[in-house]
Amino acid sequence: MKQLAIDDDLGGSEAPGYGFLGVRPLGPCRSSLFAPPGFALQMVRATLARGTELHWSPHAGDEVLYVMSGSLSAGDLRCEAGGVLLVDEGTQRDVRADSETVLLHFGRQDTLGCPAPEAGRMRVQMVGPAGTYATSDAARDTRFYAESDEDFSATFFYTGRTGPYRSLPHSHSQDEIIYVAAGSITLGARPVPAGAAIAVPGGRRYGFRGDDAGFALLNYRRGPSHFSGSDGAPPFLEGGRATGMAQVVVPDR
Repeated sequence: MKQLAIDDDLGGSEAPGYGFLGVRPLGPCRSSLFAPPGFALQMVRATLARGTELHWSPHAGDEVLYVMSGSLSAGDLRCEAGGVLLVDEGTQRDVRADSETVLLHFGRQDTLGCPAPEAGRMRVQMVGPAGTYATSDAARDTRFYAESDEDFSATFFYTGRTGPYRSLPHSHSQDEIIYVAAGSITLGARPVPAGAAIAVPGGRRYGFRGDDAGFALLNYRRGPSHFSGSDGAPPFLEGGRATGMAQVVVPDR
């Protein structure tokens, strides 16, 4: 896939069941799957009834669950709204909705059908809403929850602006899924509202303009990524640690 793919209304297209292959629901739930053909990544938006459980069968690929509302429990871990569960590949684990819960589940579709590793970490980590590395001021709020290090292969972060913003035309070396969590952005002449998902192939240059009242984005990538801008500066490694953001918490893995 070489072009951007956009789904404007994942919430409005939810259907009974849980669309993420390798994860079986026990209890009422609805979900919508964003998995463009030929793209390496996928995302499910799901609404779980209170008490609904998700059961993992071991499969390949590290995954991220972001809690939009409600809360999830995984053993003695409790993940509230704005928090993240990082699920190592090969994990066989159950997650339970403590109340009606809306979540986003990010992972890979290019590893579907691949066997799970025979050995590995196979853990679930909870990262709170503050993230692990962050930077914020009156105009910007960016929080990294995972950044493709030796402990977890995927990168996941939140970034938002409180006022007008126009990005530099740029590209990233990794495929990415962007979810518009609040406000809206405009890609070219196309408005992309809150609740929409965008698939961006690695190396594809794009730019966007944010809503004048601000916006918030969630971003998932499968591995370390380099940023290349249109200003002619050399590409640089992205991530909270790599770019000198303040460490909020020390990850416990």
